Amino acid sequence: MFIFYIPYFIISYMSNPVYKIAVVRAVRIRNITLRLLQKDLVELKVPKRTPHKHIQDWIEKNRQEIIQSINTLTSKSYFVHLENNQPIQMLDNQYTCLFKYSQRNKVNIRHNLIMFEINDTSNLSKLIKKLAKKVLINFVENISKEIDISFNKLYIKDNVSNWGSCSSKKNINLNYKIIFLPKDPAKYIVVHELCHIVHMNHSPNFWNLVEKFMPNYKLIRKTLRNKYRNIIIQPPQEFINVDKTENIYKIYS
Repeated sequence: MFIFYIPYFIISYMSNPVYKIAVVRAVRIRNITLRLLQKDLVELKVPKRTPHKHIQDWIEKNRQEIIQSINTLTSKSYFVHLENNQPIQMLDNQYTCLFKYSQRNKVNIRHNLIMFEINDTSNLSKLIKKLAKKVLINFVENISKEIDISFNKLYIKDNVSNWGSCSSKKNINLNYKIIFLPKDPAKYIVVHELCHIVHMNHSPNFWNLVEKFMPNYKLIRKTLRNKYRNIIIQPPQEFINVDKTENIYKIYS
């Protein structure tokens, strides 16, 4: 899918901006969709050839529904705040994030320190994926040994609709945001995918195997649905560079 960004729109109450809308032109979609990216930033995905005027008119016509949808999405999201020299929890372990402005765009983890070298937040998700691979490889291998189910390869992805998947080749795919979960929910997700190596379905035999290793899995699934369905990563404010000074479209309530 090819994605093209055009200037941001702003939904405002009177003269105070509430939300920025990043309009994304995508090739393989037919309908307009809305996705929360940050507390004050949403992505409006539209078909590639949608005229700019049509987008403006659509936002103006649906501004109240958009605000209501954003509020609903915000209330159902779990926010991870990344701030310079501030602590963060990953799999029940506490780390301190250090951010340095650099064109190198890299991340390293040493003991309890996570060091980001980054120029703006457009590269942050890529760096967190790299961080997740470093953190999750040992995490998954240890669980694999614990339950005695081996896997082939581990892939870290930006899954939108699920936490992970398992292929017939015994490859495990995990959502990179798993690292921001508490340890037990993250372990359940890994156990779930490893059990698919034995049962490539959701049959009673599959769930019995999951329950063997995670007796409280039903409670954990409920927690994942209710609290962690949508994890939003909030980058440090000093590295956010999304505002455009011209062609900003404002909606007033």
